[in-house]
Parts: sequence; C-alpha cells; structure tokens
Amino acid sequence: MARISRHPLVQEKDLPQIYAFIAGDNPDAAVRVLDAIDKTFELIGHSPYIGPLYSIEIPVLGGLRMIPVLGYPRYLVFYHPVVDEVRILYVFHGMRNISERIFGDNRM
Repeated sequence: MARISRHPLVQEKDLPQIYAFIAGDNPDAAVRVLDAIDKTFELIGHSPYIGPLYSIEIPVLGGLRMIPVLGYPRYLVFYHPVVDEVRILYVFHGMRNISERIFGDNRM
C-alpha cells in the first residue's frame, strides 16, 4: 500500500466545508460521507492508478487523477500518485466549478 498524504488544505478546508454543508441538515449523514471519503483514500492507497487521469492545463498538475467517493459519486477526490506515495490534493462536490477551483487553489 502506498503512503497517503493529504494536502493541509484538505484537512483544514475541504473536509470541514463538506461536513458543515451536510451537517446543517443531517449531522449523521455528514459523518457517513466523511467515513466514505476515508475509505476512498484507503482504496487509492491500495490502487493508486485506479482513478482516470484528469486532464487540466496546469503543467505542474500533470498526472492528476480523480475518483468519485465510494457511495457518494457527487463528491470527488483529486490526487497525484508519486513513487510510494499518494498525495490527496482536493476533495469537493462535483457540482462546483472544478477548473475554477483548481486554477484558483493550486496545491502542488
């Protein structure tokens, strides 16, 4: 299994925003979504190339991959596999403007 590292903003921004948005209506559902995100991270660690390449015109993000969260396909995990590590860079709802989000918040 590859080591999984999360960009600090995944922990400080992405996951808290997801939790807060869902918990406003249903705190139990918010916990279930975060658990599914953690399981998706584990899956990526076991199979780093499972998600397809995500085409984006930011050269430093070459090799960026994306996979939907297990059981919650509207939430997406963007990650970059390198040698023995997988770097989780972004987690957010797919209805957001993905290109704008990534261009405006380059985490490499």
